[in-house]
Amino acid sequence: MKSFIEWLKTSQYLNSDSVKGDIARDILRDKTFPDTSEEDRLLSYMNSKLKYGALAPLSEFKVIYKSYLTYINKDK
Repeated sequence: MKSFIEWLKTSQYLNSDSVKGDIARDILRDKTFPDTSEEDRLLSYMNSKLKYGALAPLSEFKVIYKSYLTYINKDK
């Protein structure tokens, strides 16, 4: 199973000219982004970044994460 970061590197969002694309690129540039696929840890990290205006809205991140979940569950 691909981790969230591995999936994001090949996702449709990476080259998207949208808020989701901006988030994907921000995440991949962020050297401190958690190397996990655990939703709670990722959301906690995103919340901490949003306090400082470093990343786009959390709701857009949740859409990206939902796409990841769909991807990893497609063969189940």
